[in-house]
Amino acid sequence: MDKVLPASLLTYSEAAELLGLKISSLYSMTCRKRIPFLRLSGRAVRFDPVDLRKWLDARKNLTPHEATAMNVADADAAKGVKAAV
Repeated sequence: MDKVLPASLLTYSEAAELLGLKISSLYSMTCRKRIPFLRLSGRAVRFDPVDLRKWLDARKNLTPHEATAMNVADADAAKGVKAAV
């Protein structure tokens, strides 16, 4: 295994604070697979701050419609659904 775990993975509270979200919103986004996260075990979830930064950067200057479309595409990709061409 060549990958090294990030030095500091964030909890729900830490990630919510970093993103300026309510924890309940972050729970919802995680459940819908609309934000990058790591499931360590059954209920243990952590967030890589580098992945969150990339996720935020990809959404800069998007209209609400574009952001929603991107979230749906991300969720479909996580489920293995292929996008319509």
